[in-house]
Order: sequence, then C-alpha cells, then structure tokens
Amino acid sequence: MRKLAFSFLTLLLTFSILSIDVYASDVKYSEQELNEILIDSGMPEYEVNTYDFDLKETIVKNSGENLEYVTSSTQSFIRNEETGELINTSNIITPLAAIPRSDLIFRITVFNGATSSQKQIYGNFEWLTTGKGPSQGPSGIKDDRFSIAIPAGWEIQSGSYGADMYKSFFNISNATWLGWVNDGTNGFANGGKPASDGYSLYGASWELTPANINYRYKGTTWFTMRKVNSSAVNRAIVSYMEAKSNPLGQFGVSLAWKALEVTYTPTSGSVNTANQDITWK
Repeated sequence: MRKLAFSFLTLLLTFSILSIDVYASDVKYSEQELNEILIDSGMPEYEVNTYDFDLKETIVKNSGENLEYVTSSTQSFIRNEETGELINTSNIITPLAAIPRSDLIFRITVFNGATSSQKQIYGNFEWLTTGKGPSQGPSGIKDDRFSIAIPAGWEIQSGSYGADMYKSFFNISNATWLGWVNDGTNGFANGGKPASDGYSLYGASWELTPANINYRYKGTTWFTMRKVNSSAVNRAIVSYMEAKSNPLGQFGVSLAWKALEVTYTPTSGSVNTANQDITWK
C-alpha cells in the first residue's frame, strides 16, 4: 500500500511540474517583475527602462525567466521628406536639437540559448508616425517585410520562431492614440511564421498584413540560431522593407538571400528599406 501511495504521489508531482511548464506562457507579470527578470539576466537597467512593457513581456513569455543577456542595440530612423528614404539618425551630422522626431525604431536583443552554441534573437520595430498610414504607404503597413539575416556558419532552428503584432487606434474625435492592443499573429502573413518565400539558409522574413490607415503598429519577431561552424562570425542584421504601391495600387517583391544580406526586388511598385546590425563576443 505504501509503495502504491508513493507511486501515486510521484505521478501527481510529475504532472504538476509538467503543468507548470505547459502554462508558463500564461503567467501574468507586472512590469516590475519583468524588469527584475531582465536585470537578473544581465541586461543593464538603463536598457531595460527603454523597452516598453509589451516587448519585455514578449521576451519573458517566450524565453522564460532564466534568461542570459548577451547584448542589444537600438536605432531610430527618420524619413527624408523629399525622397521618402528612411535614414538612420546616427548618420545625420547636425545639432541634436535639430533632429526631428524619429519615424521608425529598431531594436535587436540577443540572449544565450539552451546550449552554448545557441543564441535567441529578438527583432522589434515600432512606427511612431503615420502620414498616409503607419509606414506612409497607401495601405498602411500591408506587404511590408521585417527580416533578419544571419552569417554563414549559423542556422535557424526549425520551429523556434514566432511573431507578435501590436496596434494602436487613432481616435479622430479627440485626436488621441489609444493604448496598444496585442493582435498576436494576426498582423503577419503565414500565421506568424516566416513568409512562405521568406525562409532561407541565411535568415527569415515576415510579411506584414494590416492595411488600416487609422492605426499605427509595432511588432516583435524571434528565433533561435545555432552555430554549426566554430569560426562563424557572431552577427545578425535586421532589415525593414516598406512597400510602396504603384499607381494601380499593386505591389510585389522577390527576396534574394546571402550571408548577412537580404535583397528586396520589387516586381511592381517600389520599396524603401532600413537596416541595422548587431555583433557580440
């Protein structure tokens, strides 16, 4: 009888542990809890304070609480009003007070993976202005692409990727933006997986689908990459492609991949691009 009771207790305990693992992503965190987890991971406190709640929550819910921070980088871009080109503000030589508000922000964050050869990469973008739409296109961010390219000697782990989109509605009646709403994978084609033509030996690309010009958007994509060649460089590049429709409202693009490079070639319409890279030891 004692042996039977012990077996039952062991089974119950095992089931409880499994249940905790299964539902860990459903845990509700306060921002203070998220801050503490990220600071404990080694991320500098000043950097944690620049991340918004949604990005911090996405990282913790997908990578767990036992994170090991490696590095991160944030860059902002503004639009050249004459050409429409997206320009990295760090490349603008002018008094800081003369730099206009950013239109687009990129963030890349790197954590150690489950093994010494793995890294978890988070790429985040946020449109801060709207114009004719969140990306100034006739159809908002529809058909835009957000891509991450990796070096030769690394490979993306199958099934280790995902994406979340957030949207904020512009209330015309009082000219204010409402709070961010998590739209999950609804803002991405292919159910949040890399686009059907956007998965390569050298990276992954997500296609954006929302088209409502009364919203602005931000999104986060992530994946795990594994080093398969010890001499491979430790680097990743994030690239955003803004789709611009031709006069008929049509747009199409093809992607070409090389190590640390993704090239967008429009088959109809035209594109703007913005890029940022990150390295680590």
